[in-house]
Amino acid sequence: MDACNYYHAYAHIPLPWMPAILPHADAYKLLPWMPAILPHADARILLPWMPAILPHADAHKLLPWMPAILPHADARILLPWMPAILPHADAHKLLPWMPAILPHADARILLPWMPAILPHADAHKLLPWMPAILPRADARILLPWMPANLAHAEGGPSWLAIPLPISSLRCVAGLASQLLLFWGSEVHFAASFHS
Repeated sequence: MDACNYYHAYAHIPLPWMPAILPHADAYKLLPWMPAILPHADARILLPWMPAILPHADAHKLLPWMPAILPHADARILLPWMPAILPHADAHKLLPWMPAILPHADARILLPWMPAILPHADAHKLLPWMPAILPRADARILLPWMPANLAHAEGGPSWLAIPLPISSLRCVAGLASQLLLFWGSEVHFAASFHS
């Protein structure tokens, strides 16, 4: 198949060829097919393209694949997209990736998602991130999790019970001090209001 046919073929005609074409195809030439192919394509057919396509692909164009790809995708393949995808991604759609991504993910990549993810996230699912996140996290981002995390942490293993490095312990101490300052300011406000 020559370059001319790549660009002018109707997507629903080339689709049956995919298993035979893929070993010989240039991923960069396949990219223009995507908008027309996606409605007809089986995500399992698209997945083998990923390693070759990712270096050339626009993350914003890759996002529409996600719902079909995720059930079959290896999180290690998805991780390289993160920095480019995050600015365009809907946190609520990103949440289903978490269980597979977390074992391979760098907490520094996950942190920017927090403000958008927290409203939709189950605190019990967020707990496994804590050991990696705490050393780098801004206490102001973590504070909204506290009520829900503490509710799940009681009577069972939690990030609070995991042996943490000194840097993590400092972060926990920082969280505690910020909570105390917050509560102290609330008490002071209440006392001054009633007086």
